[in-house]
Amino acid sequence: MIHSKYIRERVLKQPEQKIINAQQLYQKEFEGFSELAFYKQLSRLEKEGQLVRLTRGVYCRPKKSRYGPIAASEKQIIDYFLGTKLRNGVIVGYRMYNNYGLTTQVSKKTNLYSNIVDYDVMNIQNVVASKASLSFDEDTKKLIELLDVLENYQAIEDLNRKNMISLIKNSVKAYSNTKLEKILKVIKFRKSTLASLKNTLDFFEIENNVGVYLNKTSKYKTFNMEVLHETAS
Repeated sequence: MIHSKYIRERVLKQPEQKIINAQQLYQKEFEGFSELAFYKQLSRLEKEGQLVRLTRGVYCRPKKSRYGPIAASEKQIIDYFLGTKLRNGVIVGYRMYNNYGLTTQVSKKTNLYSNIVDYDVMNIQNVVASKASLSFDEDTKKLIELLDVLENYQAIEDLNRKNMISLIKNSVKAYSNTKLEKILKVIKFRKSTLASLKNTLDFFEIENNVGVYLNKTSKYKTFNMEVLHETAS
């Protein structure tokens, strides 16, 4: 009973609306206690309305207001996955395209990769967080963004080609064979996307070994930087 009371008190001292990863909290503060007792207390607190379950293994203490309890916002969830210094993840998809001015279209969902995702994919509200065990330094993030754009550019609505050229010129500077190898170990991209990356790097005369991931006898439908320049002018 004393252990259960202590667990309850400590959980309730967590800041309101802070994202609580149950497994991480248990390992950090309660590993000497029964794991079963810990999760029983979380379940009880949830039933009492003291905790809100956002998804499997993830909770928050709701903020109390005169309109009722308010769980963590979408921004707070995104910030949690990206980290305080933006070193835990990167946004991809339409939110990223919009941020770079590639399109004026927006999506209800925010897709991202993060190294603090416990499962392959975690869905919380409109946030889709995919697991990627990487160190998200700036160059790694730029390369992931470039790969995501090359994989999906044909489907981007109202594509601003001039802004896409600017993004590519900036992103290719971040390329390194080592970073690409690390990314491809945890994130899957189509072979045609890698062929498009090679074409782009070759266009800018950036040395690369992307060819090792491609089949020399295969013909890939690829992105062409020269055609992009022509259609953007």
